[in-house]
Amino acid sequence: MRIFLLIFGLVGAVNASELCSNSTKKEIYKFDFEDMFQGLRGVEAYDDESISIVPDPANQDAKALRFTVKSGNLVNNGNRSELKVSEYLKGDYIFHYSVSFLLPSDYVSEGEWQLFTQWLVQPNWAEGQTWKTFPGSPPPVGMFFEDDSIFLTHRPEKKTPIYSEKVKIERDVWHTANFAMRWSLDEDGWISGSVNGIPLKRKSDGSEIFTGPNMYNPEGNYFKFGIYRGRDADSTSSIYFKDVSIHVECMEPKKS
Repeated sequence: MRIFLLIFGLVGAVNASELCSNSTKKEIYKFDFEDMFQGLRGVEAYDDESISIVPDPANQDAKALRFTVKSGNLVNNGNRSELKVSEYLKGDYIFHYSVSFLLPSDYVSEGEWQLFTQWLVQPNWAEGQTWKTFPGSPPPVGMFFEDDSIFLTHRPEKKTPIYSEKVKIERDVWHTANFAMRWSLDEDGWISGSVNGIPLKRKSDGSEIFTGPNMYNPEGNYFKFGIYRGRDADSTSSIYFKDVSIHVECMEPKKS
């Protein structure tokens, strides 16, 4: 198979009026090993070996989701293997994202950048934009890997990214990254993240909160996880994921 690319469109919509009626926090996505396509808006992979369910490398009695990229495996103009989740809801919510990931000892860190999770802008449908006419942009928020470390980037209004400090991680063991985000076009937006409970602090001042705009249009951002790296990378590398979930927390109604 030359390219394995599926686009499911917007699926798994949550009724906003029901979301906050019974609880303040609701799970809206969880990766399911029994149905890996449930809740997805698309798959970006070069072939059917790019994304697969395999035994957990740290526990052979459990399962893991393996993403693999090879030299020249270009999908949508990038060397990538990713799952796309449609989870954005318009309204005053706090989104909570959690992923567990494992880098094997033979993972090759190369190129200028490697991205394991990202939150990407989508076309402004209300203004008539489509995926064909949409100019695209770097992710407003991303979790990057470099020098055996994880760091977070935030791009307010497409400007030069703001970086977090790096958190060192070990190979061949599972790590958990958690993020909380209030999506906004304005200054009331904010982001926080941690790896194994260690805060991803803003490099410039040590703050644990990245404040400011984190959306580029009212349609919001969608979530992707897997591997995305520079086009010139020539190694074969894999990363493993499990326990991927998204929760939405309802905020208190604004007082008039």
